Amino acid sequence: MVFDSLDEALERVEEVVAEKWGFRLRPYQRRCVAQLLLTYCREGSRVNMPLTIVLLPTGSGKSLIFQSVARVLRRRIGGTTVVVSPLLALIEDQVYSLRRRGIRVCRITGLVDSSTRSRLIRGLARGEYDLVYITPEQFQKEIVRRSFEKADINYIILDEIHTLSKWGRSFRPSYIYLAEYLRKKRSEGFWIPIAGFTATLPSGELEAVLKVLSGAEGFDIDEIGFSTDYDHSVAEMKFQVKVIKGPVLRDNITINVIATPAGESRLKYLAKVVRDLIDWSEEVSGGRPWIGIVYTGFVRSTREYENVETIAEYLSQVLNEKVGYFHGQLDRREKKRILDSLYMVSRGVIRYPRIIVATKAFGMGVDIPNIRWIVHYIMPETVEDYYQEIGRGGRDGELCRAVMLFSPGYDFRRRYTLLKRSFIDPRVVFVIHEFLARYAGTDARIPLVILCLLVHNFMYGNTWKYVAYGRTLPERVDTCVRKSLNLMARLGILDYDIIYDRFVVTDDEVSAGVRIAKIGNKDLYLATLKDVKHDGSLYDAYVVGLYGGSKLGGYDALVKFIPEGLPGNLRLLIKPAGGNGEELGLRITGAKEAVLINYLVPQINRRDAYDLVRREQFYEMVALFYMNNYAETVMSKPADERDKVARMLIKEYLSRSIKDLYREFISEKKMKLAYVNTEVFRMYNTLIKKGRLNLWVRYRDKKMLAEFMAYLTLIHFLEKEYPPNSIAVVLPYGYRSSFVESFRELYGMLGMPLIEPETVIVKRSDIYRLKDIVLDLSRMPQVFILASNYTLKRLAYNLENSSGSSVYTVCVKR
Repeated sequence: MVFDSLDEALERVEEVVAEKWGFRLRPYQRRCVAQLLLTYCREGSRVNMPLTIVLLPTGSGKSLIFQSVARVLRRRIGGTTVVVSPLLALIEDQVYSLRRRGIRVCRITGLVDSSTRSRLIRGLARGEYDLVYITPEQFQKEIVRRSFEKADINYIILDEIHTLSKWGRSFRPSYIYLAEYLRKKRSEGFWIPIAGFTATLPSGELEAVLKVLSGAEGFDIDEIGFSTDYDHSVAEMKFQVKVIKGPVLRDNITINVIATPAGESRLKYLAKVVRDLIDWSEEVSGGRPWIGIVYTGFVRSTREYENVETIAEYLSQVLNEKVGYFHGQLDRREKKRILDSLYMVSRGVIRYPRIIVATKAFGMGVDIPNIRWIVHYIMPETVEDYYQEIGRGGRDGELCRAVMLFSPGYDFRRRYTLLKRSFIDPRVVFVIHEFLARYAGTDARIPLVILCLLVHNFMYGNTWKYVAYGRTLPERVDTCVRKSLNLMARLGILDYDIIYDRFVVTDDEVSAGVRIAKIGNKDLYLATLKDVKHDGSLYDAYVVGLYGGSKLGGYDALVKFIPEGLPGNLRLLIKPAGGNGEELGLRITGAKEAVLINYLVPQINRRDAYDLVRREQFYEMVALFYMNNYAETVMSKPADERDKVARMLIKEYLSRSIKDLYREFISEKKMKLAYVNTEVFRMYNTLIKKGRLNLWVRYRDKKMLAEFMAYLTLIHFLEKEYPPNSIAVVLPYGYRSSFVESFRELYGMLGMPLIEPETVIVKRSDIYRLKDIVLDLSRMPQVFILASNYTLKRLAYNLENSSGSSVYTVCVKR
C-alpha cells in the first residue's frame, strides 16, 4: 500500500494544495480526493479495477481534485497521471496554469510537431511528468500505446467525459477505441485506475458510459452536498465502480428571470439592471475587485441593439466607464489582450474594464474567481448553455447573481428563426466529407478558408464574385462549415482539431501540405510554415476570381486549382510571401485556422447521414423549446420563489437526456390526439401496416384532405418518434397552405414545438420529370403521398419500387 490510511493520504494532498495552490480543499473536494486515493490505501485493498465518475457543477474545482492527486502520487511513488481531454483549448489553458505553479506537465496533441511529439512520448514512457494531457485519438497511434504500456501510470483521467457520448446515441470513434483499449488492458491484468469528470451526464448516458468503459452493470452512487466531507464510509463499496454526484448548482448563485420589453428599448432596461448590479456588487464586495458579464447571442445581426459590440458601446456611454467585449470572431491576440485585462481587474491591478459583453465564446479556459453577476441579454438556445454560463460566476464561493432578461414570445421567435436559418443542407456535409476524405490518414492541415470556398461554390456558385478584389465570403458560409464539421464529429464520422498557424505556399514538397496549384512544372503546396524545410521558395496565395488576369511582380497572376483542390475554375494569384496584397482577393495564406483530421469514416451512407442530420436539427429545436419553457415558468413565479423553481427545473432537465424528456412529453400528447380523433388513428394503423390506404370521398375537399394528411403525419411522428423534419409530405398543387395551416393548428392545440415536415408539391404536368422527383425524395427516410391524380399515383409506384424510403400512399377515390 502507498498510504497506511486515507487520513494520511488526505493530509499529504492538503500539503500539496497549500504549497502549489495556496488554499485548502473544500469538503466535497476532500470527499472526491479520498475516493480517488482509496485504491492506494489499506482501506481500498479489495478494489482491484477501480473506476470513479465525479459529477460536480461548473466552477466547483473538478480539475484541482485530480491534479492534486496526480502531484501527491508522483511525489510519493513516481509515475504519471494521464489526462484525456477532447478539448484543445482546455488542455492549453490547464497546461499553462500548471506550469505556472511549478508542476511538470506536457501535452500530446495534433498541435505538437512530430519531433516534439516523439520527445514527449518518450518522456511519458520514462515518467518525466506529473501529468500528461493527451487527446483521445492519440491512443490510436502505436507509438503512444507502446509508451503508455511501458510507463508507470498512476491514473487515467477522462476529463469532460460527457463528450464521450452525444444525445445518448453515439460514441466518438476515438473515445470508443480508447475505452475498448483500456478494457482490454485491464482484463489482461494491466492495473489502471480510471476516473471521469464532468458537470452534466444524464442517467441514461451515465449508464452507457460506464458500460463502455468497464462492462459493469452495477455501480455505487453517492449523492453529496457541498458540505459533505470525507468519512470512513468511503471504503464501503459494493461494486468496483463508484459514481459521486454533487449538486447541480452551487448554493452561492441566485437565479432570476425578468420580463423585459423587446426591441431597442431592451438596451435601456439592460442599463437599469446593470446599474443595480453594480451597486449591489460594490456593497457585497466591500471595496474588493469584481467582474460582471453580459451575454448576448449575436455578433453581426441586422438588429444592431442585440450585437455584442453595440451593447458594449452603449453601456460604456450610459455607465460612463469602459466596457469590454469578447466574441469568437476576434483574432487570438485580441482575445488574449482582453482576457489578460480581465485577470488584472480580477486581481485588483487595474480597475477597468470590470464589465464584459460576450457571446458564448467567452468561457472555455476562463477561470476568473470573482465574477459577481451574469446577465443574459436574450434567452440562450439551450438549458445546457445557460447552466454552463451562469456556472462561471462566484467561483470564489462568494455571492453571485444570475439574471435573464426575457421577452415572452419575442425571444423564442427570434431564436427559432435564427436557429432554422442556421440549419445546414445535409448535402453540405457530404461535400465537405468528400473533400476531407482525400487527406484522411495524412498530417495535412486544411485551412478553413478552403472549405468555405468549397461550400460557397456549392451553395451559391459564382464564388469569384465574392472574393475578387478583396471581397469576403458571407459569414453564413463560415458558420455552415463549422456546423458541418461539428455535426460530423457528433455523429462519429469525424474526429478533428482546429489549429492556428501561419500558412504559406511552397514549391518544396511537404508531406503535411495540400497540393493546390501548379506553375510550369512545379507543384505548389499549401502548408504551415513550421512544416516547410525552406529548400524552396515561399509564396502567398489569393483567390482573385474566375476570368481575366494581371501581372504582379513578374509572376503570372492566374493559375487554376488542380483536381486535388476545389472543383471549378477558381483561380489563384501566387506572389512572393510577405508582400502586401490583401486588396487583390481572398487570401488563403497567413495566420489562419485549419482543420487537422484525426479520424474520418471513409464512406458514409447518405440516407442514414441525412436522417441523422435531420434528427440533430430536430433536437436542437426541442432544446430551444425547453429553454423557452424554463424561462416562462421561472418568470411567472413570485420573485422570492424563482431561484428555487429555477434550480428544480435545471436539475430535472440535466438529469435526463433531451430524448428521454421529449419521449415522456409526447406520450401525453399521443393520448390526447387519440382521444380527439380515434377514427384517424384506425386509418393510420391500416396505412402503416399495408403501405397504402384507399380513401373514398364523394368530392375532393381540399381543406379536409390537407387536414387528414396533417393528422396522419403528426400521428406518425408521435407513434414512431420520427422527427417531423425527417418526413416528406407530397401533395397536389394548391394544397400546401391548407396542410401547413392544419399542421400548425394541431401542434398549437397540443402545445408542441413547431417543427414542420418537408412539403413537396407535384403538378399534373410533372409526369415528365418523375425521375428527378424520385431522386430528390429518396433522401428522405419517410414519405407520405396524397395520390389524388394519375401523376401522384405514378410517383408513388416509382418511389415504392426504386428508393429505400418508407413510402405511405393515400389513394383518393370517388
